[in-house]
Amino acid sequence: MAALKNSKISGLSILPIVFVLWVTAWPLLAPSSDAHHTPDHAVIHYFRADGDYGDHTTGDFNDFWGLHLWGDITETIEWPNPKPFLGEDEYGRLAWVYLAQNAANVGLIVHRGDVKDGTNADRFFDPGANPEIWLRSDDATIYTSQAEAQGFVTVHYHRDDGDYGNPASPDFNDFWGLHLWGDAIDPSELTNWPDPKRTDGFDSFGAFFTILLQDATQPVNFIVHRGDQKDPASGPDRSFNPLDNPSIWLQSEDNVIYPQRGAATKLAILHYHRPAGDYGDYTSNDFNDFWGLHTWGGADNPTWPMPLKPVAFDIFGPIFHVNLFAATERIGYIFHRGDAKDPGPDQFMVFDSHGHEVWQEEGAHPDRPYILPVLLEVVDECPNNPSKTEPGICGCDLPDTDADLDGSPHCVDCNDGDGSVHPEAEELCNAVDDNCDGFIDEGCECGPHMIPCDLDADCDVDIGDLMIILMNRNLPAAASPGSDVDGDGMITVLDARRCVLACTCARCFCGGPP
Repeated sequence: MAALKNSKISGLSILPIVFVLWVTAWPLLAPSSDAHHTPDHAVIHYFRADGDYGDHTTGDFNDFWGLHLWGDITETIEWPNPKPFLGEDEYGRLAWVYLAQNAANVGLIVHRGDVKDGTNADRFFDPGANPEIWLRSDDATIYTSQAEAQGFVTVHYHRDDGDYGNPASPDFNDFWGLHLWGDAIDPSELTNWPDPKRTDGFDSFGAFFTILLQDATQPVNFIVHRGDQKDPASGPDRSFNPLDNPSIWLQSEDNVIYPQRGAATKLAILHYHRPAGDYGDYTSNDFNDFWGLHTWGGADNPTWPMPLKPVAFDIFGPIFHVNLFAATERIGYIFHRGDAKDPGPDQFMVFDSHGHEVWQEEGAHPDRPYILPVLLEVVDECPNNPSKTEPGICGCDLPDTDADLDGSPHCVDCNDGDGSVHPEAEELCNAVDDNCDGFIDEGCECGPHMIPCDLDADCDVDIGDLMIILMNRNLPAAASPGSDVDGDGMITVLDARRCVLACTCARCFCGGPP
């Protein structure tokens, strides 16, 4: 990425820029869900009603609650040196432990000094089946979902007008509330239409409702309403599964149930942890003095010497907020201090796979960089073929992943990074071989801007079109009609990146080798 960020446009430098654009295009997604997977770490969540987790910085195990762990793990954890809970989320604190291959049995004790919590007995869990577990103080149960552990779900509700009414009023026409029904919720939460559930409080997002559960395996059914006015006005009855979503976020006049606040507010949230705590000096404006975040793709692209700074800190470390473009599916990013990168390669946060909030540790594996969410390691069942991990449809000799989930495996899909391109697709006039038959736009005619990225209207997307974009870089869209490919109002190198993916000739040189 450094070559791309620092390149200048000139007749001599255009070819290196095109080459960098080619090799740094969006990567393929993870292998298909039918592959054999195993986690490389487990996450243990822990909640204390008194909020007293102690102080691990003293180094004295009598001063904090920690984890003694043994079994199928790669770490050796001694009793006087328990693993502290160094992360936090909406449930409470969390710790993580790295696993042996095919781990199936991990033992645990929560303790502070020689005082154990929950039970005096050893406890065990299978991280292959449940790589994420939840514990409560004074409770021996190992829970496999947050909703079951806490016994409730939370519904967050935002209104742009800020008018939530007066929940203290006895008249349901005076406030926005929840109508609730179904077998999931505690009987005390069942409502009659004229008496909806009132808000339990307000936070920076808006109002929130805490709903007690009796069976987290059943759906929670609800309607947001004020009197007989529903929100959305013509929306259907809605429901969600507590096992999948212990909290949801709602926007007024929007039918979508968002599983994370970032999804509801078009925000990516990245938590970053360095064990030594050496994050640098965020009061400095010199990017050599602190670890910051560089982003591109579906978010603003700050200049390399001016990375994003965190908006907050917690026990895990700095928290970075990235404002997203509308309808974006992923962003590229790099944690860096000066020109030092962590872990090194460009990284991509794909929202369908990773969600809108992630926790990342220093030196993370580039392919599985997150403590949360827990990503799965692919087990190699085709050791003689470095491009395959399982035989699948195409055998061990050919790739069989369906990264874009369009139903066509890689061995028959000519672009497994685009779900609209596959052998069964309809051919469109878009400079793409949509149906993978080896021909582009057969039956189509060319004209100015009829084919995206074909700026010179020669029926090919090639170096000539990229030069038009790059020669107008950092100018408003009006300076070169059609060059603002991503529609953000400015012509940038990101537009050229998109057109590289649409090139109709090898390496974008339709006139032969450069």
